[in-house]
Parts: sequence; C-alpha cells; structure tokens
Amino acid sequence: MYLKVSRNPQPVAVIPNTTEKSKSYEIHRNTTVYNRSLEECWISRSREDFRACLKQYLCEVENSSAGNACPSCGSGCKLCPSHWQLHRDKCYWLSKKAKDWTMGHEDCSRKNSHLLMIQDWEEMVFIQNITKQQNEVWIGLNITSPGRSWTWVDGSPLNKKLFTVLGPAEEKSCAAIRNNKIQSESCLTRYCWICQKEAVLI
Repeated sequence: MYLKVSRNPQPVAVIPNTTEKSKSYEIHRNTTVYNRSLEECWISRSREDFRACLKQYLCEVENSSAGNACPSCGSGCKLCPSHWQLHRDKCYWLSKKAKDWTMGHEDCSRKNSHLLMIQDWEEMVFIQNITKQQNEVWIGLNITSPGRSWTWVDGSPLNKKLFTVLGPAEEKSCAAIRNNKIQSESCLTRYCWICQKEAVLI
C-alpha cells in the first residue's frame, strides 16, 4: 500500500494498492493546515491503518472546526478519481471530446459510472458552472419506447415538477443541457458528456 503525494497546493492523489490497479483517488481539501504529515501513512501495514491515518490527516481540522474533536467521526472525507470533480457526495467527469449519446453512455460504464442524473436545482447550478465552456452536454436522460417518456439511465422517470425537457419527446431522443436548460436532441448528435459516480467515503 502506498501513496503518491503531490508537492504543490493541488489536491493529493491517493492510490490504494488494490486489485483495481488503475484506480486512483483525488482528495479534495479546503485547508492547508495539517497536524500530521501524510507521509506517515506510508508505514501503514493494513488497509484499516491506511484509512485511519488518512482520516485523521484529512478530517481533523474540518471536524474540529465544527465542534467535533473526533478525527474519525463525520462524513467530510470523500474521494474522487483523478481528474474528477467532487460535489457533495458525488464525483463528476466532463469529456473533452464529442460523441453520440450511446458512446458517451458506454464510456461512463467503462469508468464504473453512469451519465449524469440531475436530482435537484442545486446540482443543476453546479453542472452549469462546470460546463460553461460547452454549448451542449449529454446527460443520462433519454426516451424509452413504448410510452415515449423521459427516463433516467437507472430506469427512474423524470420528475417533471423539477425539470422540463424542451423539444419533442420522440423515439430515439436523448437529453442534453443547452443554455442552462434541458433540451431534447437526436441521440446520434455528437456532444460532450458528463459521467457521475458516488464518491468514496473514508
């Protein structure tokens, strides 16, 4: 088990020595004050020791500021894969290339994730902030037939009280974010896409 430590103010990349050799996690942190050197975690002999060391290193300042002196308590330590962005309890990855909806969906699956499923307006605002440079971005919403109803990639229906999809609800239609709104598009159109997965909690 080992660590890869960044020597600059950027987030630290942590790589557990597991069977998933390609998996690395990016630690997002909001403070530069630490009571313990991360390099001490190198000597950890077990996964639990490794996690306990990281938890104390990463969580102590955050929890103590909230009036909790227990470095092992709380849920503030969440990890995302490298090059993903952490928001609340989820990780987000924005592609740099444009592909059709199905190819974007398959790419997210290869990353052990899924196309973005937006749950509320607060999450929508976050997505708007990270997609400012993109005109259109695929999300995990498409038309399933029969019925021609908008359905998220996990099979759940769109909550029309929260979001409205502009444009026709036709077969082989997929949803993209355009101009801060959800727009119906042909699934064959080539756009960038957003993958989403649960953050790892330590």
